[in-house]
Amino acid sequence: ECLKTRERLASEAGLEPSVAMQELYECFGEDFQNSITAQQKELQGALSKFGKAVEKHFIPDISKAMRDKELDREVLDQVVAQHIYREGNFELGDTFVREANFHIPGHEKEPYTMMHSILEQIAKRNLGPATEWVHAQRALQPGDQSLDELEFKLHRLRFIQLVEEKDSGRKSALKYAREHFGSFSGTQ
Repeated sequence: ECLKTRERLASEAGLEPSVAMQELYECFGEDFQNSITAQQKELQGALSKFGKAVEKHFIPDISKAMRDKELDREVLDQVVAQHIYREGNFELGDTFVREANFHIPGHEKEPYTMMHSILEQIAKRNLGPATEWVHAQRALQPGDQSLDELEFKLHRLRFIQLVEEKDSGRKSALKYAREHFGSFSGTQ
């Protein structure tokens, strides 16, 4: 009988939801309603207990997680200076270092200056410095797969540049491909 009621309610498009609910309630009976209500109360109780357990074990105030240790001003200054250099603001970084009255060794600043000079060359469509950097890094980090991937992408970009050239672009691109892509034939 409940299936017939369900099918009839599904076929009647303009039926009011309250009327449909009343008919379903009558079909299923009060025991079904009480069963659903009991299950819902049980679920709500478990959910409430879970929320209280989370609040009890996890401290919401982040300041309590901080140690009562003095912040090392020199380390903080170095981190800030390195960030400024990483962003390519070398003059600002030098001014910050001078005004904070500390020294950053040149070998810590050098990778950032090199990175930004390579990025400038790439923006000018000169991939030579980037390729040279990859070769230098390969000597320092043999077997690094990401260097192989980067070198392949640089060679692919150079190949595309050569193809796009108007005068003898295809010939020079084919020559370039023969010279540089052969070493990548065994890699994925």
